[in-house]
Amino acid sequence: MMKLFDAHCHLQDPRIFDKAPQLIAATLDSGVVRFAVNGVSEIGLDKGSHGKKVDFADQVNVFRQQLELAKELKRPASIHCVQAFGDLLQIMKSLGPFPAGVILHSFLGSAEMVPEFASLGAYFSFSGFLMSMKVNKAKRMLKMVLIYVASLLEMTTEELAEISYHNAVRLFSYDVGS
Repeated sequence: MMKLFDAHCHLQDPRIFDKAPQLIAATLDSGVVRFAVNGVSEIGLDKGSHGKKVDFADQVNVFRQQLELAKELKRPASIHCVQAFGDLLQIMKSLGPFPAGVILHSFLGSAEMVPEFASLGAYFSFSGFLMSMKVNKAKRMLKMVLIYVASLLEMTTEELAEISYHNAVRLFSYDVGS
């Protein structure tokens, strides 16, 4: 079985805390062997949140600092960008590439940016916010990411889509109770 790493989760979230053991067990059975529990501060980890919201200029500055540190330490970075993908791409171009990788968590950027981000060392993750995108934009962006990932895994996009679908059903089909 392929070993997988959940690169961004919130197992500390009080809304799921009592279900965390079941979620972890189901996820381990599906091949996920490690988890990165994310927050921006110790307070954020305690509260089950991403931490406080920052304004646009601060967000861009945080991206630059995070990427500079990741590059210096030769470590991957996990970035949750909100409506600043153009600025993030420019920062990554000025500092990159990033051989250790950059995970673009909850990616909602344009399809046209996918190859550029990928060439700099980016990986892509998605969340429920994908459902808020216009259907055509979401389809174009997902198709570009699917093509990129399939090429990395040396398989067809159809094979990857089928595997992804079955993994999602297996991972997220659990009884949440009342």
